Amino acid sequence: MLTITTVSGNIIDSPNYKQGEKYERLRLSRAELGRCRMRRRTVGGVDVGLELEPGKRLRHGDVLSGDGKTIVVEQIPEKILSLSLPEDSPESHVLVGHAVGNLHRPISIKDNVISLPIQSDSEVKMFEALLSGIAGNITLSTDNGIFTPHAGADLHGHD
Repeated sequence: MLTITTVSGNIIDSPNYKQGEKYERLRLSRAELGRCRMRRRTVGGVDVGLELEPGKRLRHGDVLSGDGKTIVVEQIPEKILSLSLPEDSPESHVLVGHAVGNLHRPISIKDNVISLPIQSDSEVKMFEALLSGIAGNITLSTDNGIFTPHAGADLHGHD
């Protein structure tokens, strides 16, 4: 078993690694990215044991190295719901933020779009019903992709 204790960099934002080169790939779910200790196999069959420092969270594209091997972490795509909000309705932004916030879901925000992971198509119907009374033209769409929570949006408590 190859034991890895640190992250060497990230293939997406580091010029030291070239996208498209042949690296071992370690496919992990978004939930697994938050684990600092686990044992998994790469797509190529390499047995990997991760022993990262407590609190370390892996990201899509992270590079792990050991015993002459370079392994790239690939987040498994998941179903994502996107809520496109009208620019001219700050009231709808507040109401949608309140409604989605009460569900305690991780979110991503870009421009006037709030995105969040969902498990099934029935959740789309739930969001349609939840948002039906909110003023403004809110468009819902789904896609499969890599979900990355907005920095700090998934860290909260009820202390």
